[in-house]
Amino acid sequence: MKLSPSQIALIEFANNGVIDSLTETLAPAAFFPALAREALIAKRSGAALMVISLKLNIENLLLQRFDPQSTERFSPSVAVSYIEQEVMRIARVLSESLRVGDLFTRFSDVGFLLVIRGSEWEFQLAEKRIAMNVNGARTAQSHWQLVTVLPDRDEELSHLVARIDRAHFN
Repeated sequence: MKLSPSQIALIEFANNGVIDSLTETLAPAAFFPALAREALIAKRSGAALMVISLKLNIENLLLQRFDPQSTERFSPSVAVSYIEQEVMRIARVLSESLRVGDLFTRFSDVGFLLVIRGSEWEFQLAEKRIAMNVNGARTAQSHWQLVTVLPDRDEELSHLVARIDRAHFN
């Protein structure tokens, strides 16, 4: 039960505006200036930043929805709709899970980036809260992959963005 790249491309993702059309979250074009601002504020205040990449494992999600043993016929259009519903659900969960001032964006067709400013203790709490809220009761086999990137205090923004890309897309 796989979707081809051309079928995955059918997932609604408007990444060139200010707001993503599917999730009504910040679009990547508006996210990077906000990330630069957050990095500058953190540097000036002595706080640290944590960037979390949250990416949907499409295969795990579809296996949950379309049982290979079932007689139900797999439909790519139904699968794309199911993926979009899950992406919208996570956008709602994230907006309810984050603190005022935390930043998040829909970074790819099936992924988000979150930026949290604070202490290491606040990061640990945020990671646990986000993982618990995203996974809900599905703690055994989640279809969301969470990767944390901790920027170095003097790291250039372009290097940070490159590390975020590697974390998210690999």
